[in-house]
Amino acid sequence: MLLKNDPGWNVQASPLAGMRASYLRACLLRGAMILGAVAATAVLLAPTPLFAQSDNSAITGTVTDPAGAVVRNADVTVTSEVTGADRRTVTNASGFYSVNGLAPGKYTVTVSVAGFSTKTITNNSVDPSIPASVNVSLALSSDAERVEVTAQETPL
Repeated sequence: MLLKNDPGWNVQASPLAGMRASYLRACLLRGAMILGAVAATAVLLAPTPLFAQSDNSAITGTVTDPAGAVVRNADVTVTSEVTGADRRTVTNASGFYSVNGLAPGKYTVTVSVAGFSTKTITNNSVDPSIPASVNVSLALSSDAERVEVTAQETPL
């Protein structure tokens, strides 16, 4: 048996000890490379949040009577002046309505409810991502009266 102080003492007591150390180093290096590859793949394949912008907008408003009181359950129809497609909704208990997901363009808003004259407001501009506000004041009905109002476009 060789002692540390003997001149023939060698760190590698046998040829197998050196091979074992090399094998362990190779296994550790291979494991580190595999772990790095797995981590890089996980980072590259991780879902990325997408923040999309939408060109769609909305028309909102409040429906009131001649005294300024809100009108609930009024039927509101928003019609595209370009395509003729229409969207319908009903005012809530506060007289408020909102029609979302409208493409930019010109729209006609028609409001009707029993006891009031149907009112149509045309030429309402909807810009991308900027909701248009169209408040409607209804007049009391005298049989089958219809009121039409045309909005004037204000240049920017």
